Amino acid sequence: MACLNRPRLIDPSFPPELLLKTIEYLPFDNGAIISALSNTHPLLRSLVHEYERSMTQNYIRRELPHAPSDFPCEPTERGYTWLQECIKKYDVVDETMARLTSDQNCFALYKHNTAVVYTGMLLLYHVASIEPHAAKLDFLKSLPLDPLTAIYLAVHNSTLTARYHSYDSILHQKIYGRFMDANTLSLRSDIEFAFSEGCLHLGPSFIHAMLYAPATAEPTLLNLYHDHVINDWDVSTFDEMQVKPPVTQGPLRNPGEEARSAWTIMLERMSELVKCPLEEVRSRIEEDCDDIGHSLTFLNLAGRRRLMEGKDLEYVD
Repeated sequence: MACLNRPRLIDPSFPPELLLKTIEYLPFDNGAIISALSNTHPLLRSLVHEYERSMTQNYIRRELPHAPSDFPCEPTERGYTWLQECIKKYDVVDETMARLTSDQNCFALYKHNTAVVYTGMLLLYHVASIEPHAAKLDFLKSLPLDPLTAIYLAVHNSTLTARYHSYDSILHQKIYGRFMDANTLSLRSDIEFAFSEGCLHLGPSFIHAMLYAPATAEPTLLNLYHDHVINDWDVSTFDEMQVKPPVTQGPLRNPGEEARSAWTIMLERMSELVKCPLEEVRSRIEEDCDDIGHSLTFLNLAGRRRLMEGKDLEYVD
Protein backbone atom coordinates (compact mmCIF):
# COMPACT_ATOMS: atom_id res chain seq x y z
CA MET A 1 0.00 0.00 0.00
CA ALA A 2 2.95 2.33 0.65
CA CYS A 3 3.87 2.12 -3.01
CA LEU A 4 0.37 3.17 -4.00
CA ASN A 5 0.74 6.35 -1.94
CA ARG A 6 4.18 7.23 -3.29
CA PRO A 7 4.20 10.53 -5.24
CA ARG A 8 4.39 9.81 -8.94
CA LEU A 9 7.49 11.96 -9.55
CA ILE A 10 9.70 9.96 -7.20
CA ASP A 11 8.43 6.57 -8.29
CA PRO A 12 11.38 4.67 -9.84
CA SER A 13 9.19 3.82 -12.80
CA PHE A 14 8.68 7.49 -13.66
CA PRO A 15 10.88 8.41 -16.69
CA PRO A 16 13.84 10.51 -15.47
CA GLU A 17 13.77 12.50 -18.72
CA LEU A 18 10.33 13.85 -17.88
CA LEU A 19 11.41 14.62 -14.33
CA LEU A 20 14.45 16.53 -15.59
CA LYS A 21 12.27 18.44 -18.02
CA THR A 22 9.98 19.39 -15.16
CA ILE A 23 12.88 20.55 -12.99
CA GLU A 24 14.39 22.59 -15.80
CA TYR A 25 11.25 24.71 -15.99
CA LEU A 26 11.79 25.86 -12.42
CA PRO A 27 13.55 29.23 -12.10
CA PHE A 28 17.11 28.88 -10.81
CA ASP A 29 16.97 32.21 -8.94
CA ASN A 30 19.75 31.94 -6.32
CA GLY A 31 19.83 28.14 -6.37
CA ALA A 32 17.60 27.77 -3.32
CA ILE A 33 14.86 25.91 -5.20
CA ILE A 34 17.26 23.35 -6.66
CA SER A 35 18.92 22.91 -3.28
CA ALA A 36 15.59 22.39 -1.52
CA LEU A 37 14.44 20.00 -4.21
CA SER A 38 17.56 17.86 -3.96
CA ASN A 39 17.03 17.54 -0.21
CA THR A 40 13.49 16.22 -0.49
CA HIS A 41 14.33 12.73 -1.71
CA PRO A 42 17.46 10.67 -2.55
CA LEU A 43 16.18 10.05 -6.08
CA LEU A 44 15.85 13.77 -6.76
CA ARG A 45 19.24 14.46 -5.19
CA SER A 46 20.88 11.85 -7.40
CA LEU A 47 19.17 13.16 -10.50
CA VAL A 48 19.99 16.81 -9.82
CA HIS A 49 23.64 15.93 -9.17
CA GLU A 50 24.06 13.57 -12.11
CA TYR A 51 22.69 16.03 -14.65
CA GLU A 52 24.18 19.16 -13.07
CA ARG A 53 26.17 20.26 -16.11
CA SER A 54 23.37 19.80 -18.63
CA MET A 55 20.86 21.52 -16.35
CA THR A 56 23.30 24.37 -15.76
CA GLN A 57 23.66 24.80 -19.51
CA ASN A 58 19.89 24.94 -19.79
CA TYR A 59 19.65 27.63 -17.12
CA ILE A 60 22.43 29.61 -18.78
CA ARG A 61 20.69 29.47 -22.13
CA ARG A 62 17.35 30.50 -20.66
CA GLU A 63 18.26 32.95 -17.89
CA LEU A 64 21.92 34.03 -18.12
CA PRO A 65 23.00 33.86 -21.77
CA HIS A 66 25.94 36.24 -21.25
CA ALA A 67 27.34 34.61 -18.10
CA PRO A 68 29.95 32.45 -19.91
CA SER A 69 31.57 35.55 -21.42
CA ASP A 70 30.98 37.80 -18.40
CA PHE A 71 32.40 35.26 -15.92
CA PRO A 72 34.56 32.94 -18.01
CA CYS A 73 35.66 29.59 -16.66
CA GLU A 74 36.30 26.10 -17.96
CA PRO A 75 33.08 24.43 -19.19
CA THR A 76 33.69 21.57 -16.76
CA GLU A 77 33.49 24.06 -13.88
CA ARG A 78 30.07 25.39 -14.85
CA GLY A 79 27.73 23.97 -12.27
CA TYR A 80 25.22 25.14 -9.70
CA THR A 81 27.91 26.77 -7.54
CA TRP A 82 29.27 28.76 -10.48
CA LEU A 83 25.74 29.75 -11.45
CA GLN A 84 25.00 30.96 -7.92
CA GLU A 85 28.20 33.02 -7.95
CA CYS A 86 27.26 34.57 -11.29
CA ILE A 87 23.86 35.60 -9.96
CA LYS A 88 25.39 37.09 -6.80
CA LYS A 89 27.88 39.06 -8.87
CA TYR A 90 25.21 40.32 -11.26
CA ASP A 91 23.15 41.44 -8.26
CA VAL A 92 26.11 43.32 -6.78
CA VAL A 93 26.85 45.03 -10.09
CA ASP A 94 23.18 45.91 -10.64
CA GLU A 95 22.85 47.45 -7.18
CA THR A 96 26.11 49.34 -7.58
CA MET A 97 25.07 50.65 -10.98
CA ALA A 98 21.75 51.74 -9.49
CA ARG A 99 23.63 53.97 -7.06
CA LEU A 100 25.95 55.31 -9.77
CA THR A 101 23.07 56.19 -12.11
CA SER A 102 20.59 57.41 -9.49
CA ASP A 103 18.84 60.73 -10.11
CA GLN A 104 19.84 61.62 -6.55
CA ASN A 105 23.52 61.20 -7.39
CA CYS A 106 24.99 64.66 -7.92
CA PHE A 107 27.69 63.07 -10.08
CA ALA A 108 25.44 60.54 -11.78
CA LEU A 109 26.97 58.48 -14.53
CA TYR A 110 26.33 59.77 -18.05
CA LYS A 111 23.81 57.55 -19.83
CA HIS A 112 26.11 57.06 -22.81
CA ASN A 113 28.73 55.59 -20.46
CA THR A 114 26.41 53.24 -18.56
CA ALA A 115 27.19 50.15 -20.63
CA VAL A 116 30.95 50.65 -20.62
CA VAL A 117 31.00 51.19 -16.84
CA TYR A 118 28.88 48.05 -16.40
CA THR A 119 31.49 46.21 -18.46
CA GLY A 120 34.21 47.78 -16.33
CA MET A 121 32.55 46.32 -13.23
CA LEU A 122 32.60 42.86 -14.80
CA LEU A 123 36.25 43.32 -15.72
CA LEU A 124 36.99 44.30 -12.12
CA TYR A 125 35.68 40.91 -11.02
CA HIS A 126 38.14 39.29 -13.39
CA VAL A 127 41.08 41.45 -12.31
CA ALA A 128 40.32 40.83 -8.64
CA SER A 129 40.33 37.07 -9.20
CA ILE A 130 43.88 36.99 -10.60
CA GLU A 131 46.54 35.74 -8.21
CA PRO A 132 49.35 36.13 -7.34
CA HIS A 133 49.84 39.90 -7.30
CA ALA A 134 52.56 39.77 -9.95
CA ALA A 135 50.18 38.01 -12.33
CA LYS A 136 47.59 40.73 -11.74
CA LEU A 137 50.14 43.39 -12.65
CA ASP A 138 51.20 41.48 -15.76
CA PHE A 139 47.57 41.19 -16.83
CA LEU A 140 46.98 44.93 -16.42
CA LYS A 141 50.14 45.68 -18.39
CA SER A 142 48.94 43.41 -21.19
CA LEU A 143 45.53 45.05 -21.69
CA PRO A 144 44.84 47.46 -24.55
CA LEU A 145 43.24 50.85 -23.98
CA ASP A 146 39.53 50.05 -24.31
CA PRO A 147 39.28 47.47 -21.49
CA LEU A 148 41.48 49.68 -19.31
CA THR A 149 39.20 52.63 -20.01
CA ALA A 150 36.17 50.59 -18.96
CA ILE A 151 37.89 49.64 -15.70
CA TYR A 152 39.04 53.20 -15.10
CA LEU A 153 35.56 54.65 -15.65
CA ALA A 154 34.04 52.09 -13.27
CA VAL A 155 36.50 53.02 -10.52
CA HIS A 156 36.37 56.76 -11.23
CA ASN A 157 32.58 56.99 -11.13
CA SER A 158 32.45 54.83 -8.02
CA THR A 159 34.94 57.18 -6.36
CA LEU A 160 32.87 60.25 -7.20
CA THR A 161 29.70 58.61 -5.92
CA ALA A 162 31.39 57.54 -2.69
CA ARG A 163 32.89 61.01 -2.25
CA TYR A 164 29.49 62.68 -2.19
CA HIS A 165 27.04 59.94 -1.18
CA SER A 166 28.84 57.45 1.09
CA TYR A 167 27.83 59.57 4.06
CA ASP A 168 29.32 57.60 6.93
CA SER A 169 32.58 56.85 5.17
CA ILE A 170 36.05 58.33 5.37
CA LEU A 171 35.68 58.83 1.61
CA HIS A 172 32.87 61.36 2.06
CA GLN A 173 33.64 64.99 1.32
CA LYS A 174 32.24 66.17 4.65
CA ILE A 175 35.41 64.80 6.27
CA TYR A 176 37.55 67.20 4.28
CA GLY A 177 35.35 70.27 4.22
CA ARG A 178 34.40 72.69 1.51
CA PHE A 179 37.71 74.54 1.44
CA MET A 180 40.74 72.25 1.41
CA ASP A 181 44.33 73.25 1.99
CA ALA A 182 47.16 71.38 0.28
CA ASN A 183 47.51 68.82 3.08
CA THR A 184 43.79 68.08 3.13
CA LEU A 185 43.65 67.68 -0.63
CA SER A 186 46.65 65.36 -0.47
CA LEU A 187 45.01 63.30 2.27
CA ARG A 188 41.80 62.93 0.27
CA SER A 189 43.85 61.86 -2.74
CA ASP A 190 45.60 59.24 -0.62
CA ILE A 191 42.34 57.81 0.69
CA GLU A 192 40.83 57.71 -2.79
CA PHE A 193 44.01 56.12 -4.10
CA ALA A 194 43.58 53.36 -1.50
CA PHE A 195 39.95 52.95 -2.58
CA SER A 196 41.00 52.61 -6.23
CA GLU A 197 43.57 50.01 -5.24
CA GLY A 198 40.87 48.13 -3.36
CA CYS A 199 38.65 48.09 -6.43
CA LEU A 200 41.35 46.24 -8.37
CA HIS A 201 42.06 43.80 -5.54
CA LEU A 202 38.54 43.14 -4.27
CA GLY A 203 36.28 44.01 -7.18
CA PRO A 204 32.73 45.38 -7.22
CA SER A 205 31.83 43.80 -3.88
CA PHE A 206 34.20 46.30 -2.24
CA ILE A 207 32.61 49.19 -4.13
CA HIS A 208 29.15 47.94 -3.19
CA ALA A 209 30.09 47.73 0.48
CA MET A 210 31.56 51.25 0.48
CA LEU A 211 28.37 52.64 -1.07
CA TYR A 212 25.80 50.66 0.91
CA ALA A 213 27.50 49.64 4.17
CA PRO A 214 30.72 51.64 4.54
CA ALA A 215 31.28 50.58 8.15
CA THR A 216 31.86 47.01 6.96
CA ALA A 217 34.37 48.04 4.29
CA GLU A 218 36.25 50.87 5.97
CA PRO A 219 38.70 48.65 7.92
CA THR A 220 39.74 47.13 4.59
CA LEU A 221 40.09 50.60 3.10
CA LEU A 222 42.35 51.67 5.96
CA ASN A 223 44.47 48.56 5.51
CA LEU A 224 44.90 49.49 1.87
CA TYR A 225 45.69 53.06 2.90
CA HIS A 226 48.36 51.75 5.25
CA ASP A 227 49.91 49.58 2.55
CA HIS A 228 49.74 51.99 -0.38
CA VAL A 229 49.59 55.52 1.03
CA ILE A 230 51.68 57.95 -0.97
CA ASN A 231 52.69 60.31 1.83
CA ASP A 232 54.49 59.45 5.05
CA TRP A 233 52.78 61.89 7.35
CA ASP A 234 54.79 63.44 10.16
CA VAL A 235 52.75 62.75 13.29
CA SER A 236 54.31 65.74 15.03
CA THR A 237 52.55 68.07 12.57
CA PHE A 238 49.05 66.63 13.07
CA ASP A 239 47.97 69.44 15.41
CA GLU A 240 48.62 71.98 12.68
CA MET A 241 46.65 70.12 10.04
CA GLN A 242 43.11 71.04 9.03
CA VAL A 243 42.09 67.37 8.81
CA LYS A 244 44.02 64.68 10.68
CA PRO A 245 45.17 61.64 8.68
CA PRO A 246 44.01 58.28 10.04
CA VAL A 247 46.55 56.56 12.25
CA THR A 248 47.09 52.97 11.17
CA GLN A 249 49.33 50.16 12.30
CA GLY A 250 50.79 47.30 10.35
CA PRO A 251 53.95 45.41 9.50
CA LEU A 252 57.03 47.42 8.65
CA ARG A 253 58.41 46.72 5.20
CA ASN A 254 61.93 47.34 4.06
CA PRO A 255 62.30 49.87 1.23
CA GLY A 256 61.81 48.18 -2.11
CA GLU A 257 59.90 45.22 -0.67
CA GLU A 258 56.47 46.79 -0.93
CA ALA A 259 54.17 45.30 -3.56
CA ARG A 260 53.73 47.62 -6.50
CA SER A 261 50.39 49.36 -6.70
CA ALA A 262 48.05 47.81 -9.26
CA TRP A 263 46.31 51.17 -9.71
CA THR A 264 49.61 52.88 -10.52
CA ILE A 265 50.55 50.13 -12.95
CA MET A 266 47.20 50.54 -14.70
CA LEU A 267 47.58 54.31 -15.01
CA GLU A 268 51.12 53.89 -16.32
CA ARG A 269 49.87 51.46 -18.95
CA MET A 270 47.11 53.88 -19.98
CA SER A 271 49.62 56.72 -20.13
CA GLU A 272 51.78 54.63 -22.44
CA LEU A 273 48.86 53.83 -24.74
CA VAL A 274 47.42 57.36 -24.80
CA LYS A 275 50.94 58.75 -25.25
CA CYS A 276 50.65 61.43 -22.63
CA PRO A 277 52.37 62.14 -19.30
CA LEU A 278 51.19 60.06 -16.35
CA GLU A 279 49.89 63.11 -14.51
CA GLU A 280 47.62 63.97 -17.45
CA VAL A 281 46.20 60.56 -18.37
CA ARG A 282 43.24 60.63 -15.98
CA SER A 283 41.96 64.00 -17.16
CA ARG A 284 42.49 62.95 -20.79
CA ILE A 285 40.42 59.79 -20.38
CA GLU A 286 37.69 61.60 -18.44
CA GLU A 287 37.44 64.43 -20.97
CA ASP A 288 37.34 62.01 -23.90
CA CYS A 289 34.61 59.91 -22.31
CA ASP A 290 32.48 62.90 -21.33
CA ASP A 291 31.94 63.36 -25.06
CA ILE A 292 28.92 61.38 -26.24
CA GLY A 293 30.77 60.58 -29.45
CA HIS A 294 33.67 58.62 -27.96
CA SER A 295 34.38 55.11 -29.21
CA LEU A 296 32.91 53.26 -26.22
CA THR A 297 29.68 55.23 -26.02
CA PHE A 298 26.49 53.13 -25.77
CA LEU A 299 28.58 49.96 -25.83
CA ASN A 300 26.64 47.01 -27.27
CA LEU A 301 26.80 43.34 -26.27
CA ALA A 302 29.29 42.48 -29.01
CA GLY A 303 31.55 45.24 -27.73
CA ARG A 304 31.11 44.05 -24.16
CA ARG A 305 32.18 40.52 -25.13
CA ARG A 306 35.23 41.89 -26.91
CA LEU A 307 36.31 43.97 -23.91
CA MET A 308 35.76 40.98 -21.64
CA GLU A 309 38.18 39.10 -23.88
CA GLY A 310 40.76 41.79 -23.20
CA LYS A 311 40.57 43.32 -26.67
CA ASP A 312 39.92 46.74 -28.15
CA LEU A 313 36.72 47.41 -30.08
CA GLU A 314 38.51 47.35 -33.42
CA TYR A 315 36.60 45.41 -36.10
CA VAL A 316 33.38 45.38 -34.08
CA ASP A 317 30.40 46.51 -36.18
